[in-house]
Amino acid sequence: MFHHKLTPTRTVRWKAAMFNRQLYVEIPKILPEGSKESFVQVLEYAEEKLECTNVFICFLKNRVDRGCIMRTFMFLGFATVSPNLPAVLAQSDYMLMGYSLD
Repeated sequence: MFHHKLTPTRTVRWKAAMFNRQLYVEIPKILPEGSKESFVQVLEYAEEKLECTNVFICFLKNRVDRGCIMRTFMFLGFATVSPNLPAVLAQSDYMLMGYSLD
């Protein structure tokens, strides 16, 4: 779990798991104000401290804001990941997007 304190009373939390130098981050149901900046810090931490090679985000396919989430993360450099790749966890109800740190 990553915690980023935005203000003395507001913290953004990101659930994540690491496997084979790849970080998997679950996108929360509600993205609070400041979540973009805090996610960029997660990316920096994954690259500099954890020495990850890739970061994957996952979120439910049936989210009403799926298009908005996809556009936002594509702007950050993420791309949709084929569910057939070996690096992808088999979860048919989740959408995955990946970002290479190499």
